[in-house]
Parts: sequence; C-alpha cells; structure tokens
Amino acid sequence: MTNDPTVIRLQQLAQVAAQHAAEFYGIALSDAPEQSLAQIEIVLSAERTHREQIPTLSTCYGAWFGELLRRTLGGHWISLYEAFAPRVALGRAVVSPIDAVRRRMVVDDAPPLLELYQRAHAWAQDMPILRAVLAHNVSGWDRLVRDPRFVADGVPPDRAAAEAALDPWLLANGVADRKVLCLAAGGGRHGPLLARAGAEVTVLDLSPAQLAIDVALATRHDLRLSTIVGSIDDLPTHCAPASFDVVIQPVSTCYLRELTPVHQGLAHVLRAGGLLVAQHKQPVALQVSSIMAEGWLLDHMYVEGLPLPSVLGHHHREPGTQEFLHTLDGLLGGLCRAGFVIEDVCEPACADAWATPGSPDQRAAYLPPYLKVKARRR
Repeated sequence: MTNDPTVIRLQQLAQVAAQHAAEFYGIALSDAPEQSLAQIEIVLSAERTHREQIPTLSTCYGAWFGELLRRTLGGHWISLYEAFAPRVALGRAVVSPIDAVRRRMVVDDAPPLLELYQRAHAWAQDMPILRAVLAHNVSGWDRLVRDPRFVADGVPPDRAAAEAALDPWLLANGVADRKVLCLAAGGGRHGPLLARAGAEVTVLDLSPAQLAIDVALATRHDLRLSTIVGSIDDLPTHCAPASFDVVIQPVSTCYLRELTPVHQGLAHVLRAGGLLVAQHKQPVALQVSSIMAEGWLLDHMYVEGLPLPSVLGHHHREPGTQEFLHTLDGLLGGLCRAGFVIEDVCEPACADAWATPGSPDQRAAYLPPYLKVKARRR
C-alpha cells in the first residue's frame, strides 16, 4: 500500500467511478478486464452527451482504468505532481489512462479501452529476470576479453605518466594514497592505471575473465590492486560502509534494469565527501538502433529500465549482452535521491562530421553516445 496522498486520491476517484457505474447503470466493475472495460464503454457512450461532466467522469474512470493496470499488470502511478494527468508506468511503456478515457469520450475514432489494455498487457510482460540477466552478461563479457576496445595490454611506466593519463576530474581530486573502487571496470584499463598513479585500488566486475586481465597486469608490474567478482547492484555484500574515497564507474548501468540498488550501494561504499566519476550511455543513443539512408530511426520508447533487443554490428552496443535503457531521471535524479550532489556533467566529444557516413564517429555528430557525471557523497 502507498502513503502518497495523490495515489490515495486516485484510488478514491476509482471508487467513485465504481459507485457511479453501480448506481446509475447497475454495473458491478471488477478486475475482469474484458467484462469491465466493455461495461465502461457503455457508460462512456451514454455520458458523451453530458459535455459538462466529461472532465470529472474521465478523471474518475481514468483513475479506475489506471488502478486496473496497477492491480492486474503490475503498473504503478508516476508523474503525480505535474501539470498533466498522472501516468502509469508499465514494464515497457508509460501510459495515461485518464487521457485515454477522455479521448474515448470526445474523439469518435479513439481506440476502445479494451484494445488499449491489450497493448498494455503486451508491454507489461516478459521482463528479464535479474539472475538470468547477470548470467547472460557474465558470459557476454567473458567473450569480450578478445575485443581490444575493452581490454588493456600495458601500464604507464611511472606515476607521472599515469597521472597524465587520468581523467581531469580524478587528477584534480587526487588519487595518490586514496582508496579507489573501480566499479564494473575489469579489463585492465582503469585499475592498473590508478594503481600506478599511487591509489589503493579495488576492481569489482561481474566477469572473472575481465578481472584476470587486471590481476595479470598488476602482477607483471608489481602494482597494489585487489579484485572482487560481483555485480554493481550488490555493493553492500562486498564492501564495508564508507570504505572508499573515490569510485570510478565506466559504462555499466545499462546492463541492469533497476538502478536504485546501484545508487544506494554507491552511497554505502563512499565516505562523506567522497568522489564519484561515472559514465553512462546517453538514453537517446540507446533509443536509436537502426540506420537508414537519410538518418537514424528512433526505435525504442523512452522508458526507465526498458530492456533492449540484442544486436550485432552496432558500435554503441555490446554484442552478446542484455542492455537496458535508463532515463536522465533514473541516471541523474536517482543519484541525487541516493544522497549525492552532482558537481558537473559533460558529454565526451566523440564526434567527427568528416567521418565515413554511418560510422560511430559520424553518428556521434548527431547522437552523443556518452554522459559523464561528477558527484559527491553528501
């Protein structure tokens, strides 16, 4: 049960709709979608002539429709305090049941509510199970150790050279003698570099094969570095509270559907005032997956946690992995709600308008692929 007053009000409005249907039309609404939505159509059709009542009735019956989506399809109310009608978030879409009912009352060819419910049913089904996602992504990233885009084969010769290669945010903060967690950063690109720069480094990654590269480089170059096999949404299991001064997180949020455990884990492991430098895939870059003769096609809805289909031959996606789209609300707002203050945001410049049409660099001139965030633990 929710304690949000707006959700409680919506539930009360849904009860008003049920009472109206019973009192004026002898209809008992239930959680049987086909029967109840067909009965509501009778009510809406009869009430269309009462124009002055349409705003009230559409709100009440829309609230009832939203509650049906919540109870039968696992949806939940969102956008409760905006200037527009509240929405219901499903697994693969966001919908407005109140607006759907209003359109049904005022637009002759608006789709029937049962048709909309059937679409919602499809959008709510077949969400990937976390355990299966993790196992799939372990396998995918173990295979990617053979891809030079994701692994390193060397380490700078000394501290000065390592510091020269650091991200400016890390360099300005300082990493020498600090405890640094490299989150989802196996493959040797981050941990050995930071260790050479003087940090006490821990690398956590889901892929043992990726971590083996870090271990090999640390051993070869006599670097102080430890590794943990684990998922970024399970940090409290692996790390003590306030055990790190700095966390760096290369692109990794796209491999999990739920970000709240990730953000809460980051707040758990970072000390007060600790630095987080995280990089994400831009939401719009993940929404666009197909190339056309005159541009790119926006294929996917803008939905937090939307599972994305597997791909081959796309440079902005990793083959053999399960990815999810995350909104700016999820990426940035979720971080703030977990106890962080965002100090800076940038979009790394990957564009080259002269590059071959359709290439990653030319694509980046239209669709910036990454978003980098600098944040502090309050």
